[in-house]
Amino acid sequence: MSSLGVCEDLLQVRYILKNIKKLSGNLNTKDTILKVACKKYLELGDAGFSMRSIAKEIGITPMAIYKHFENKEALQHELLKEAFRIFSNYLYEGLKGKSAKERFDLTADAYFNFAVQQSAYFELIFLSVNPMNSLKARDVIRQESMPSFQFLVDRVRDCINDGYLKDAMPMKYP
Repeated sequence: MSSLGVCEDLLQVRYILKNIKKLSGNLNTKDTILKVACKKYLELGDAGFSMRSIAKEIGITPMAIYKHFENKEALQHELLKEAFRIFSNYLYEGLKGKSAKERFDLTADAYFNFAVQQSAYFELIFLSVNPMNSLKARDVIRQESMPSFQFLVDRVRDCINDGYLKDAMPMKYP
């Protein structure tokens, strides 16, 4: 191999490493923005939630947030989506059970673990008085909450079908 070929290979490796670092930095920044945004929203509510206050706490410029989120509303929607995605990932641990009762118990444990380990997201989903006060946010909540809600309904149905729970009132959900 010629020295020119070695140099080209080194330049390619250098380029790849540089871009991997940029990509991982962007992911970390985005995650940090979401965590701080959740904290700020829970502390200050919708009215006190601003890109400027989030950026200040992280130590970046407000414009840096716009590299990841188009606007404040997009950040709020992504925050809700992230909360429900994490919640669903916790719940899906319930599928490791072999019986309906085991799946139900594991799901209940996962729900509790989510509340303890992801308390800010738990509060955002379940305890916020007025999560994101817009019609679009309500649509996001409705859409993003459906898989986890359906998962919980399915665990209850499984237990009713196996006789672990009594069918005292028929469910009217899909």
